[in-house]
Order: sequence, then structure tokens, then C-alpha cells
Amino acid sequence: MKQEESTRARRQERVLKLQRLLYLTQLNNQEISPSMREERDKLRAELWKSDDLRFRIVEVLYKGEVIYSGTRTDVAKKCKKAKGTLTDLLRKGTPDKQGRKYRYKDWRKQNE
Repeated sequence: MKQEESTRARRQERVLKLQRLLYLTQLNNQEISPSMREERDKLRAELWKSDDLRFRIVEVLYKGEVIYSGTRTDVAKKCKKAKGTLTDLLRKGTPDKQGRKYRYKDWRKQNE
């Protein structure tokens, strides 16, 4: 009985955190304060479970700044790259012909 209650409480807490994360990710960058950004990044790191490469976030860098981020499929469509080419660029870390670099976003490094 106690175990079921603790499991329910953990699930409810996770649902509330996911709802808060969803709210924070839908805000515009102008609406977010630095403390809200930190909270959003901590929640992402805490709730991130998938190491499946299809769902990991890819960042597109141009001249050292992130110009776009999304899933591999979204980035491939946006940057007009084939999925295989994008995979090679992610592995090698070399820039493409337009000078853009691609990398996986690592939420865990930001929160340490």
C-alpha cells in the first residue's frame, strides 16, 4: 500500500515537472528571465531519459553561435542535408560547405 502511494507521488511529481518544462519551453526568449532559463535547463537534464539518437537535440553553429536547434530530422530538412550527410557531419565535427557545424546538445554538461 505504501509502495503504491510513493509510486503515485513520484509519477505525479514527474507530471508536474513535465508540465512546467512544457510551459517554460513555449515561452519566447524575451519573456524568460535568467533564473527561468536555469530552471528550464535543470528540468531538461533531470527529465531527459532518451539516449536514442533520433530524439536527441542537434545544434547548428555558425561562427560560434547557435543558429538553429531541433531533432536530427528537423535539422536535416531545415539545412537541406541528407540524413547520412548529417550523421557524418555530427560524427566528424567538421563544418559543411556553408561553414556551419553540427553537434548534439548535451544538457548534462550545462548543469554541472
